[in-house]
Amino acid sequence: MNILLKTLQNKLKANPTGLYILFYTEMWELFGRFGITALLVLYLTNIFHISDAVAFSIYSAFIALTFATPILGGYLADRYLGSKHAIVFGAVLMIVGDALMVIPDKPIVFIGLATVAVGCGFFLPSIPPLVSALYENKEEKRDAGFTLYYLGKNLGALIAPVLCGIVGKVYGLNYAFVLSTLGMVSGIVIFLLGQKHLRQYNRQPLVAKTGRKFLGLNPQWGVYALSAFLIPLIYIVIKKELDGYLLAITGVIVAVILGGIFFRRNRLERKHMLAIFVAILFMMLFSAFLGQGGTTLNLFIERGVHRELFGYVLPPSFFYSLDPIFMLIMGPILAGLWMRVAKKRKEPSPTTKFAFALFILGLGFLVFVVAAHYAKHSGSASSLWVVLAYFLFPVAELMIIPVSLSLITKLAPKGLESLMVGIWMLSNAGASYFTGQISKVGQVNFSVQGRAGIERAAGIYQHLFALTATTLVVAGVVLLLLVPLMKQLIRSTRQTFA
Repeated sequence: MNILLKTLQNKLKANPTGLYILFYTEMWELFGRFGITALLVLYLTNIFHISDAVAFSIYSAFIALTFATPILGGYLADRYLGSKHAIVFGAVLMIVGDALMVIPDKPIVFIGLATVAVGCGFFLPSIPPLVSALYENKEEKRDAGFTLYYLGKNLGALIAPVLCGIVGKVYGLNYAFVLSTLGMVSGIVIFLLGQKHLRQYNRQPLVAKTGRKFLGLNPQWGVYALSAFLIPLIYIVIKKELDGYLLAITGVIVAVILGGIFFRRNRLERKHMLAIFVAILFMMLFSAFLGQGGTTLNLFIERGVHRELFGYVLPPSFFYSLDPIFMLIMGPILAGLWMRVAKKRKEPSPTTKFAFALFILGLGFLVFVVAAHYAKHSGSASSLWVVLAYFLFPVAELMIIPVSLSLITKLAPKGLESLMVGIWMLSNAGASYFTGQISKVGQVNFSVQGRAGIERAAGIYQHLFALTATTLVVAGVVLLLLVPLMKQLIRSTRQTFA
């Protein structure tokens, strides 16, 4: 045991102290976000009696917006705020939004969701470039470092569904968001106290020395004014389910911006940007199907899975915590594996990792196909099927999400790191929108009461899960065929990513 603890201690010391400050800070952001994603559909359907289809749309609109706003937030952070101020401002907005979610009034809940989404816009794209800066001269530790960062912050994803689920069941779903509020306060306090380990890596805004104004105001106050305008705008988008139109407009604007950037860069940077786009496309596909954890999978578990343990019926959100539990187990194993094979120059390319991530996620959905089959024919499925699938999901996630983020921060054109991270997050916004559309294939628009209703609903879920598994496997095969092309695109003067 002493040897094991000493080995773990040495591995922890091998990383910069700033890494642990950053993942602690983002851990609480993820706690709040996972608390919302684990409970939002249940909150809407049980408290406000909203239909499955509308709840799916609201859910996907919120998730999409949390990943769409970083496009603008990343730009404003790079140009007007700088990384430290953007992180603090975003965290404050999320604290306010989480607090509003406590009030069980539908318009106020929607305002809370809108405020959280705007806060995410500044917070989310500003931390990964700091993580990247920590490993600027330690390229061999980059993928492992990002994996540990992703693993660490997912502690929030682990404890959020459990604690929020318990509080929601005992006191009411709305009171679960009190925990999110307090946790985010803790995260930002640690971030501010840990600045001695991060100060040299904080990026200053591009206009810091020019004296330029924004919207006719001091740059910071101009950003505050724009944010005050964005919150009611996003409220309307969520309420009216206009996220698809917003994403389409945003996509066109981003395409124009990227086109201008692309043609002003040198040949090597253009190749890198093309590689980023390919990586983002497949990660978007991956995330669109994985996002069903908060929609169809959540409702299938509530309706078709036997959840009783020692006489206590587990809340559906409890199973949502299995993903980060297994992530915590498998994360260090994968991080250690990448470092070991990297030393031997045998590490699989990022593209190959992406392909296997798609295969593993497809296998996880195949497990849910089997579970739905049992629910269809016997009225309920064993919770062990959920445990098995939720073991496979985080393994797949660890092979694509942190690796793609590492790749993008490495290849992003200089001075545009936050913007490129924002574009990476926009792909998650698009994925979340498609999650809502995909989930509607599995909507149940009849009463799921009694065995006949459960069996009928299970047949619908089984069809959707089988379609998902097939699509993921086909996409994985296509990506393997693209490995040689990606090697050509991502070749650099120092080393080759592929």
